[in-house]
Parts: sequence; C-alpha cells; structure tokens
Amino acid sequence: MSSSRIEPPTPALRVIPSMSRGFETVAEKLVLVLPPLLLDLFLWLGPRLSVAGVAEGLVQSWTAMLRSADPEVVLTMRQDMDEFFSHLNVFSALSTAPLGVPSLMGATAPDALPDSISPGVWVLDSAWEWFGATLLLWVLGLGLGALYFGMIAHQVRDGRLRLRALLAELPGYWGGMVGLALSGALAVFAITLPFACISGVLGTFGLSLGILALMAGIGIGMWSLIFLIFTVHAMMLNGRGLLDAMRESINIVKLNTPATFSLIFLAVVINQGLSYLWGLPEPDSWVRLVGLAGHAFISTGVIASTFVFYQDRYRYWREFNEYLIEYLRRERGETA
Repeated sequence: MSSSRIEPPTPALRVIPSMSRGFETVAEKLVLVLPPLLLDLFLWLGPRLSVAGVAEGLVQSWTAMLRSADPEVVLTMRQDMDEFFSHLNVFSALSTAPLGVPSLMGATAPDALPDSISPGVWVLDSAWEWFGATLLLWVLGLGLGALYFGMIAHQVRDGRLRLRALLAELPGYWGGMVGLALSGALAVFAITLPFACISGVLGTFGLSLGILALMAGIGIGMWSLIFLIFTVHAMMLNGRGLLDAMRESINIVKLNTPATFSLIFLAVVINQGLSYLWGLPEPDSWVRLVGLAGHAFISTGVIASTFVFYQDRYRYWREFNEYLIEYLRRERGETA
C-alpha cells in the first residue's frame, strides 16, 4: 500500500477570473488590438466597393414580386432597400466575426468623413461580380481571422508572440477556419431543412405556425454551433486538426455547459453594450477614432478571455482524468 497521497487538480478558473486574465493579456501586448483597429480604419476611411450597378435591378425585381401587397408597404420597403444598397460596402465581408476579425463599422459606409475626405469608389456591375468579390473577401477575411486568433493564442499559451512560428502555422489555421465555417453552415442547413419542410406544411394551416416551426429549426441549429465554439481554440492552443478540435470543443462544452453559457452571455453583453458606446461619435468626426480603438481593445480582450477559459478548462479536464486514473490504479492495488 502506498503511503503517498495524490492531490486533486487545481480547480479551473471561473468565468470572471478568465475575463480578467484575458484583458490583462491584451493590456500587456497591445499589438493584439491592431487587426480589428486597422480593419475598421480601412472600412471607415478606405476605398469602397459598391453594388450600385447591381442594386437597381434587384430592387425592381423584388418590388415586382410584391406588386399585390399594400403599395405603401412596397414603397417603404423600396426606400429602405435603396438606402441599404446605396451605402453597402462589400469590403465589410473582410469581417467574418465571430469567426474572424470583429468590426465596429459594419456593412454600410457612412455618408460623411472627417475633413471632407473622399475615398475612392469601385462599382460592381453584375451580380456575379458581387458574389465573386464577396466570396473572395470572405475567404481572405477568414485568413485575417486566423492571423488574429493565432496572435491571441500564442500570447495566451506562450506569453509572447512568435511571428515566425505563427506564419508557419497560419496556412493550417486558415484552412481549419474555412473548414469550420463550411461545416457549421452545413450543420445548420442539415438541421434546419427538415424544419423548413415542416414549416411549409404548417404554413398551409396558418402563417404563424409555419414561422414558429422555422424559428425552432434555426434555434436548434444555432444551439448545435455552441458545442463547436472552442474548435478554433483547440486548433491553435493544442495543435489539433479540425475533426479532433471539434471533438475536444464538444467535450469541453458538455463538461462545462453552465460556465460556457455564462461566458457567452457575458461576452455578448460586454461587446454589444460597449459597441453602442463606441458608435456614438459621428463618422465625420475624428473622435470616432477613440471609439474604434476602444472597440478593438474590448473585443480583443473578450476573445482572449475565451482562450484563457478554454486553456484552463482543458488543463483541468486533462489533469482530472490523470488524477482519476491514478486514484483507481492505487485503489485496485490496495484491494488486490
């Protein structure tokens, strides 16, 4: 019988300490905020990619489909669509958040800029150009997201940025993020499709029943994605491939469901609440720069917090399994 006593692992960090450590990580390495800050500066002051050449035809086709509806409703919808398309900046597809670099500027370009700056405008003339440009920018945005998340992962895991190692790992991260985005979209589609069919059947009995069924399908699909929330973390912190990273993410979420939902809730509240504050300065004022910097810091701090949370929850899971195996081994040895 062994007289040495094995100690259980140190308890995992709770949500608030994880948040605190994530923001401390960013404060110690402010270079981490550069990707969202530079992206927002580009979307704010840089050139625009407009769909003005495509929008008119789309608006006319859409309103023609609604010709039997109330004319006032159709007019209002047409005005809203004209307003949206006239300010749409396709370059905003570079922000693929939450699976990429977050942005405060959004999809629409402001009417006025500081000091009467007049950025160049490139116009897309066909729907195919719009689709192709959006797809290309989306893939590029996932690459920027891979670089951004990789920087955070290196800082959380190693306490420093190793640029050469990060660049060597970047193609794998990039491919993993593209695969994760496509897998997530496919999963949501596969889950939602049966509900869409049910919605069509129930819609014959009442529009509200059909909408309810469709919303239930979308809700279940989004719920399933929560179990993949730490896939990127597993890839970048533990060097896992996509499928292994998905399995690890599912395991960590299953074992830490209340804490994971608390983390998500707190992250959304912080991001959404402060995004309203950062968006208060008008786009034609240089004060907006303060808002962009604040948004970049807070968003990066929140993301770093999720890496801290995952890293410590994975550490505890691994150490607890080792502790349990050793405990059972000793128990068998004592009773043999």
